[in-house]
Amino acid sequence: MLKNVITFSTEPLKNCYTDIAGHSYCTRDFVNIAEGNKRLARLIFDACEGKSLEDTVEDLISIKRLGRCETCGKIYLAKKCRTCPFCKKKRMLQSSYLSGVAAEAAGLIQGLKDDHVI
Repeated sequence: MLKNVITFSTEPLKNCYTDIAGHSYCTRDFVNIAEGNKRLARLIFDACEGKSLEDTVEDLISIKRLGRCETCGKIYLAKKCRTCPFCKKKRMLQSSYLSGVAAEAAGLIQGLKDDHVI
């Protein structure tokens, strides 16, 4: 695995990261997947630890550091946005997640009532 911060910062067309499978990426690859956002590209670069660029992005989405718009499919910093910065569609992930948690809690409470625990 190769990861070169200086090359990432100064030479956008040179290889700055190679994953364990041998796939090479330059800064432009990171900026492209980050929809032109250099700060987001750097966050993704910093998170790369041997995995492919795409797998790293999916990991960041799964831990909610990044969001992926359900409408336009673009990625963005999840904590900073309540709407997609590209298509302006409201984020549904959080509210649908909370609805699911509420429904699960209601089911658990009903189960406890049925068992005469509460």
